[in-house]
Amino acid sequence: MSNWVNGFWQQTHLLFFILLILAICLLWPSHSPVSSLQAPVSPPDTAVGLEIFAERCANCHGPAGQGDGELAASLPNPPANFADPAWRRTAVPIELFNTITNGRPQNGMPPFGPTSSNGISSADRWNLVATIFSLGTTAETVSQGQSLYEANCLACHGPDGSQVATANLADLDFWLNQSNEAVFTTLSGSAIAEHNYNLSEDERWLVTDYARNFGYSFPPIPTATIGGNVFNGTTNETINGGEALLRAFTTDFQEQLSLSAAIDSDGRYQFELTEVPANWIYLITVTYDGLQFTSAAEQLSQAEPTLDLPVIVYEKSNNATAVNIDQVHMILSFGQDTVEVNELYIINNLGTAIFVGESGDPAQGTVEFVLPTGAQNVDFRRSFGNLESFTPAVEIIPTDRGWADTLPLQPGHSGLSLLVSYQLPYRDGLTIAHPLPYRTNNITAILPEGGVRLSGDDWTAQGTEELPGGTYTSYSHGPAAAGEALALQLIGRPRLITDATGNTIALRNQTAELVIGSTALLIALIIAAYTIRTWQNPTTAPLLNNRDALLQALAHLDDAYEANQINPRQYERQREQLKAKLKALWPDNM
Repeated sequence: MSNWVNGFWQQTHLLFFILLILAICLLWPSHSPVSSLQAPVSPPDTAVGLEIFAERCANCHGPAGQGDGELAASLPNPPANFADPAWRRTAVPIELFNTITNGRPQNGMPPFGPTSSNGISSADRWNLVATIFSLGTTAETVSQGQSLYEANCLACHGPDGSQVATANLADLDFWLNQSNEAVFTTLSGSAIAEHNYNLSEDERWLVTDYARNFGYSFPPIPTATIGGNVFNGTTNETINGGEALLRAFTTDFQEQLSLSAAIDSDGRYQFELTEVPANWIYLITVTYDGLQFTSAAEQLSQAEPTLDLPVIVYEKSNNATAVNIDQVHMILSFGQDTVEVNELYIINNLGTAIFVGESGDPAQGTVEFVLPTGAQNVDFRRSFGNLESFTPAVEIIPTDRGWADTLPLQPGHSGLSLLVSYQLPYRDGLTIAHPLPYRTNNITAILPEGGVRLSGDDWTAQGTEELPGGTYTSYSHGPAAAGEALALQLIGRPRLITDATGNTIALRNQTAELVIGSTALLIALIIAAYTIRTWQNPTTAPLLNNRDALLQALAHLDDAYEANQINPRQYERQREQLKAKLKALWPDNM
C-alpha cells in the first residue's frame, strides 16, 4: 500500500509541474516585447558571467552549457547546447541578449530583464552573452586561432583588431548584429583582396572564433604557475633568500593582485594561481640592497598557463666613470629675442653594477646634468625606449651643480633617454656653453636655415636637410671628455621663427607671433635628427619600444605615490601618459 501511495504522489508531483509549465506558456504573451538595446559600455567579463551562469542558468543549460541541466528533461523543449559549434556559428549576440532579457516562455525560459522580479542587470546580461560564446571555445582552439590571426591578420588589423576602421574587430558594435557565420563568409569571399590568403575552411572558422574574443575577456585560467630565478648580474651568482613580489595588472594597468613568495636556496621563487583572468599582465619585483629590480612584463594564456620571469639584480656603484653619453642631439628654434634649446641625451651604463650616484644615495641624485647660466623655463622629459613621445621627468631634482635624476641607472645601452629644454635671451649672437659631466661619444646640433649659423673649429657642417617645419642645417662635433665644455657660438639674427602650431613664419615686428615652436614639431625634429644620426653611424643601436620599462615605471610611480613622494596631480598626469603609451605598445591589449 505504501509503495502505491508513494508512486501516486510522485506521478501527481510530476503532473503538477508539467501543468504549471503549460500554464506559464499559455498565460505568457506569445510575442515578448523586444527590449531596447543597451549596448555594453565596456568589454563584457566572462569571469563575472560564469558566476551568474552557474547560479541562474546551469540548472537548465548544464554547468558547461551543454543543455544537460537537472531541469532540462522537464522542459517543453530542450535547452540550447551552447558548446555545440553549429550553435555558436549562427548565434547573434544581440538576439541572445534579447532572449536573456525577455525569456522564451514557450520553452519554459523566464525573462531576466526589467520585467522579472529577480532580474539581471544589463551589464551582467552582456557578461552572460560573453560567457555563453566562450563556452564553445576551448583553450586549444583559442591558441590555434591566435597563431593564424598573428600570421595572416595582424599586419592589417593590429594586435587587438582595432586598426582597420571599416572592420574594427575590437569594436563591440562590430559583433553585436553579426554571427560568426557572417564574418566567416566575409573571410571566404574574394571581394577583399587582402583576404585572398591560403586558409582552409577549418582555419577560417578558427580565426573567426579567435577574433570574436576581442569583444570580451577570455575565460579564466583554472591553474597557472609563475616562477623564475633571481640572478646577480654583477657577481654572476644566484640570489638565495629574500622575497619575490608578484603584481598583476589589468589591460587598463590597474593593479589587481599582490602576492609574495620566498626565494629558495637555489635562487628560485614560484607562485601557484587558480582561476585568474587570461588578460592580466604580470610583473615580479625583488628588493635587493635597498633597491627594487623587476622582471619583464608578460601574460598567461589558456594554452600556456606557465610563465618564467627571471629577475636580474645588481650591486650598487657610485663610480661615475662607467656612465657614458652615447648621443647628444641639440635642436634650436628661435623666437622674438629668444632661443629655445632642446638637448636629447641618450645615456649608457657601461659597467656591471647599477649606478646610484656619487653620493651612494639615489635620492641625492644619480645621473647629473649641467645647463648654461641664465637658462629659463627649464623642463625635463623622459622617453621609455622610443622617441615618439615623452613623459614629464618629475624625478629630476636641482642640485648644487645643476640637476640630477633620482632613478638609478641600470647597466646596458640606452638606459636613459632624457630631453632637456630651456630658453635663453638672443639677439644677434650668443655662445651657449655648459660642461658635459660624462664622456660623450657623439654630439649633433640642428638649426633652422636662415639668418643664424654655428661657428667654431669643433663643429663641422653636415649640410641641409628637409625636416618637419622647413629646412635645417645639421652640425657634428667629435667626442668630448668628461667635464669638457660643450659650446655653440651662434652668429646672426634669425629670419624665420616657429609659431605655436609648429609652422615656420617670417620674422615680423608683432611680438604676439614670436613664440617658441610646439612640442609636436620638436619631437618630429628629434626623431628625424636621430634617424639621420643613426644612418650616418651604423654602430648606433636603434632604440626599441620598451613595454617592460614602461610597466616598471608605472609600478615605481605607484610606489612613489603611496610613499607620498609625488603630489596627486603629478601622479595622475604621469600615470595617464604611461598608460596611453602602454596601450599603444601592448600586443594583447583587449
